[in-house]
Amino acid sequence: MAGQRSPEDSIQIIRLMTRLNGIAIIAWQGGEALTLVGGAGLGVGYLASGIGFGVWLVSAILWIWIVIFARQRWKLDILGDATARQVFIRTGRTALPVLVTCLVVGGAVTMFTAISGEIALRISIAAVAGTALLAAAAYDRQLRTSPALP
Repeated sequence: MAGQRSPEDSIQIIRLMTRLNGIAIIAWQGGEALTLVGGAGLGVGYLASGIGFGVWLVSAILWIWIVIFARQRWKLDILGDATARQVFIRTGRTALPVLVTCLVVGGAVTMFTAISGEIALRISIAAVAGTALLAAAAYDRQLRTSPALP
């Protein structure tokens, strides 16, 4: 793939695609929640949802393509090495409290107010998936640039 002259270039692009995935999911699901609210947020919701979904789809396809490319060209196992395992563990530790908070708050809000459960679900998906992807990219950079961290 053009522009990838070293394994580090592939890792940088994979991190970028992971960040784009996180931001796109937040925009997509946030836009979907806005469309459910209706009113003035309807047009913005459709716009954010459409752009977010488009960016997510393209970045997910590119992410898969680049991971396969890095595996074939550099023999780089970005998803199965020791650093990746640490990234997954740290990401889980970061995303789990967000997930629990979204479940508790979303459940309480939908039980005690007239807010739709689908709105709470969309916001929860945006928060949890966005947090996990953005945290994974940040932890990957942190661990691969300074491997002496525990």
